[in-house]
Amino acid sequence: MVAGRADGALVALAIKLKERMDALLPPNQPSHLDRMGGEDGVTVANQFEANVAPDGETALIVSGSAALAWLAGDPRAQFDIGHWLPVATAQVSGVVIASAASSPQLAALRLAVEPGPAHALPVELGVHLLGQNVTSIITSLDPLRALHAGDADMALLLGRDSARQTIEAVSLQMTPLFSLGSLDATNQVVRDPAVARVPTLPELLAARQITVDPALVSAWRCLAAAARLDAALLLPWLTPANLVAWWRVMLQDVQIAKLSGDSDSVVWHTNPTDNFGVTAMIADTQTSLALHRWLATRAR
Repeated sequence: MVAGRADGALVALAIKLKERMDALLPPNQPSHLDRMGGEDGVTVANQFEANVAPDGETALIVSGSAALAWLAGDPRAQFDIGHWLPVATAQVSGVVIASAASSPQLAALRLAVEPGPAHALPVELGVHLLGQNVTSIITSLDPLRALHAGDADMALLLGRDSARQTIEAVSLQMTPLFSLGSLDATNQVVRDPAVARVPTLPELLAARQITVDPALVSAWRCLAAAARLDAALLLPWLTPANLVAWWRVMLQDVQIAKLSGDSDSVVWHTNPTDNFGVTAMIADTQTSLALHRWLATRAR
């Protein structure tokens, strides 16, 4: 089962994965690809949780957009990401860039976001924690181009090309403000190796000696982890360990990391000892309440 547009990266990945799987499976047991559409994966995640048995026969490919909807309390999201059992995840980098014209004196900063504005949530919350207001502006331009054109004061560079775009932004006299970070083995936020010179938000808060609600910082960590999740292949909760192991071995055999086409710009995790990043997206009760209180203050 795969979410996303018919011409999107997730569907393209699923098609390639099916071809590789069919070469490994017995001829009379081919795999079946169910393209369920949906821009953010909420619909397919609902179907996956409600209807799929933990028998190892069905997997879900989805991005972090569905997790962002669940974290934000979207009423469409009738699933629990705590029930997601990852067998492979792909994580990308995210960097918040500010233009040379932006300054703390501005009453409200304009944030350029592409359609699918849920990915703006970790930026909006991060800027709020830094003591400024931000308004998201959906743009048809690439966020970096919108920033360079003066249509916005900051932008989120997120995805497979974000490290290169960060270098380009610096050459255009723009300032990397903070990154969405990376995760160590204990789910703590550390600097992203792909953009190692850019501090994380917690680092920036400490450097500026800004004291904020720890629950909101925890909420930011959850949102950032979800935004960085480019793709996840998941099995249902309670799938037996031997079937989980079969999927992980199969994904290593088909070299799923190479199916995305540009393995240098995305970090795949397929080993049981890896940090798949899914648990870092799960908010405890205090964190969830703090996030929803903050969301209630947002105009959108």
